[in-house]
Amino acid sequence: MRSHEQIRAALVGFVARWQAYAGTERSEAETYLDELFECYGVSRKDRGAVFEDAHSSTGIVDLHLTAHLIVEMKAPKETTRLVQHRKDALEHWRDWTSVTTRRRPQFIMLCSFHRFEIWAPDAYPKAPLCDFPLAELPDRSESLWMLPGISFVQAQHPPDKAQRITLNEGKCQQGPSPMGKGFILTTEEARSLLDRTDASYPDVVRPYLMGDDIADDPAQRPRRWIIDFGLRPLEEAMRYPAALEILRDRVKPIRDNDRRKDRREKWWQFGKDHGLRVRWYYLPRYIAVHVRDTRLLTTWCEPWTCPSNQIVTITLDDDYSMGILSSFTHGAWAWFQSSTVKDDLRYAPTSTFLTFPWPSPVTDDQRARVAEAGRRVIARRQEICAEQQFGLTRLYDLVDEGAYADLRKLHRELDEAVAACYGWPTAIAQDKDEIGRRLFALNVEIARGRGYDPFAWQAGDASAEQLGFPAV
Repeated sequence: MRSHEQIRAALVGFVARWQAYAGTERSEAETYLDELFECYGVSRKDRGAVFEDAHSSTGIVDLHLTAHLIVEMKAPKETTRLVQHRKDALEHWRDWTSVTTRRRPQFIMLCSFHRFEIWAPDAYPKAPLCDFPLAELPDRSESLWMLPGISFVQAQHPPDKAQRITLNEGKCQQGPSPMGKGFILTTEEARSLLDRTDASYPDVVRPYLMGDDIADDPAQRPRRWIIDFGLRPLEEAMRYPAALEILRDRVKPIRDNDRRKDRREKWWQFGKDHGLRVRWYYLPRYIAVHVRDTRLLTTWCEPWTCPSNQIVTITLDDDYSMGILSSFTHGAWAWFQSSTVKDDLRYAPTSTFLTFPWPSPVTDDQRARVAEAGRRVIARRQEICAEQQFGLTRLYDLVDEGAYADLRKLHRELDEAVAACYGWPTAIAQDKDEIGRRLFALNVEIARGRGYDPFAWQAGDASAEQLGFPAV
């Protein structure tokens, strides 16, 4: 068998020969596949791969390697329509034992000369193991290791669920939970504290964002206030005596009977709080995602705002990132990955954001297009909510019913801009199932070592600890 370097060199030549091919499937499929096998140092005939020797209810299989592989070839002009042809290829596999006595193959390769999809539908029915253009083949040679007979699954160990992506870490967290109603203030109480001059009370009295604020408030703004001492020790909390006295009166008597020692001893602090929100206090704004709703809702937050545990916070402050996270693509991944409560989406940071494969690499023009489309979506929805005095849930219920066609059009433009960043055809920009399959395949590839650095373009993207910011 050839070495990896020899296979790659052969595939470079193979790509050069075939990248401009625009003919038919029937005229050159055999030559194409023969040469592809040879790049891996094996003969298609010696491997026992035979053209058109097997039938299924949907037609003749283009190439069959007994118990191992079936190949469905399509003409180059069908490259953007592989999704439509996928059904036939999978039907070949599903109907195999009903039309032949031979063992069902382990793999399916759907190929249009210029693009490949590789499936192992018995083990991974939701999405292809990989999906990539011809031009990437030299750098993705391991994706076709089933040709010389090395099992893709054995060689690469594709996961049965999406994997956490290292470069997504540190940018997303669920809001803290005070674990006590005594921390929450009325507007009058908050104003009374903020007007005091004996201490800088804005340090510890903050607007408090709940999930229903994002869903129902016309401006997606907090309608409550909270006393938030963060991780400050008691001696520092004592610098804000009026706020501390409220907690001493409302929270401490309850915490004194708490079974958890840390909550009894640190009664002035939230019950669940790792202090990581310091990351967004030093940004001009951050992104908030409603944890549970009938749809994925996002909004911008000011750094002074304290989110509740009904909010997932994302420490990205640019319009491109907001565009990606507000798109149908990200929403489709949320539904693909997250659990549901009744009919509501349950957005979980670990299974959704940390596994979400951002487009990478992305050109400056693609990024600018997403950013502009995202800005226009948010500006228009804010305009409608302000005029009609209702929130995002009511707005999108009306959009689903057919109202505000201009906002629907803006969303479609955003979704198409995001699809372009991934190199996807416009036709799937709002196809939830297809997007979920493609993102899962991309997640698998990133887990296997595919190049991925979606945040490299952001200057100064350092953590709060790296910047020397204190815990609050």
